[in-house]
Amino acid sequence: MPRATNANGVLQRERAVELRGRQHRKALDGAPIVPLRSIRHRADELELGVLPPKTERSRRSVPLPPSLIALLREHRADQLERRLLAGPAWHAGEYVFDRGDGQPMDPDTFSKAFRDAARAVGLDGVRLHDLRHGFASMLVAAGTNVRVVSDTLGHATVGFTLQTYTHPDEQAAAAVAEHAERLLWGESGANDSRR
Repeated sequence: MPRATNANGVLQRERAVELRGRQHRKALDGAPIVPLRSIRHRADELELGVLPPKTERSRRSVPLPPSLIALLREHRADQLERRLLAGPAWHAGEYVFDRGDGQPMDPDTFSKAFRDAARAVGLDGVRLHDLRHGFASMLVAAGTNVRVVSDTLGHATVGFTLQTYTHPDEQAAAAVAEHAERLLWGESGANDSRR
């Protein structure tokens, strides 16, 4: 499992099936990428299939931060060395996450590799999708426009994003009361004559 996997899952805001289908083409030139394929088992067969994304909304522009592009370039250089060693045995799929010979990783192998990497850094039990969920929750909690978060994640509706990724707490509830106070009575708050 390449070093970039952890950063990729967090910073890409992609579904695991989209990560497995990621190819190098646009990822390395700094342009926003658009998930065009996913790798998963076909419903009626045991073989892997290169399939279109889950929904039409999954075809979205996902900008890559410079630090991730740098990690992907390092990984690509390592992969090109393996390609030279493999010679004609290399499969020219250009997948970021390959099984060692250029072919895409099986979803179960990919998930196991991620679990092993997570366990190695003390995150036992954390799934790849948990990184997507955690990152989205942090974006919403930090005040990022929920529409932007929703579009970046490829959700069908902003309502789904709000329902899934907002987690009110006591601090948020207290802030609502403070906002209501300011709206009703202005910055000075209620004075004794209004009570």
